[in-house]
Amino acid sequence: MGIGQEWSNSAYSGNVEDYWWLFGTLIVGGLILLLGSLSMFTEADAPDFKLRGLRIYVGFMTVFFLLFAVMWISQIQQVTNTGDLPDGSYKAAPTAFWTIRYLDLGISIPLGFLALFLMLSKPKKAYSILLLFFGFFITIGTSVDMMAIVQVLNGDMEAVKEGLFIFPVLTFFSYGGLFYLVKDKLRQGVFKSSEIQLKDQITGKDYSRKKK
Repeated sequence: MGIGQEWSNSAYSGNVEDYWWLFGTLIVGGLILLLGSLSMFTEADAPDFKLRGLRIYVGFMTVFFLLFAVMWISQIQQVTNTGDLPDGSYKAAPTAFWTIRYLDLGISIPLGFLALFLMLSKPKKAYSILLLFFGFFITIGTSVDMMAIVQVLNGDMEAVKEGLFIFPVLTFFSYGGLFYLVKDKLRQGVFKSSEIQLKDQITGKDYSRKKK
């Protein structure tokens, strides 16, 4: 959220740097939620994966991850050859440019391919890790999409045109993948809740409190 952002640059307006403590709180809180949520999902909660549908999904995701990587690599190539991007955004914020590219090419995209590999090879054993990966992709994708929408609404020409197509598609597939992973868990929760309510109505007792 704040890594590599050159807030002292005269091109930036506002006082977002005054809220560094809020960004830090969000990061620490996210880490606590991450560690606490891993134990909530076990191998028994994993859905029955249909190999054909899984292969199609992994194929689509692989294509878009590759497009994502090519988009960033082409921009790095432009900067290497010309010293700037056509819109001048590199010279305006070079640290932010390299931070984002290193994080995406060095962490986000490799994690994406690792998650897809685990979906095909060990979907049940790696179930909790898969949830972690897809939660990460959804968080990043939603943040980038919202940022791009604000840029377009404000007429900011620094919004990457290719990214306006690739990022929403990746976010959509990430949401779809996460829902596919937790759909059985959600269905079981709804079924158990309905079963408890039905018992309460028949017997006149509050089984939900007894279970607590």
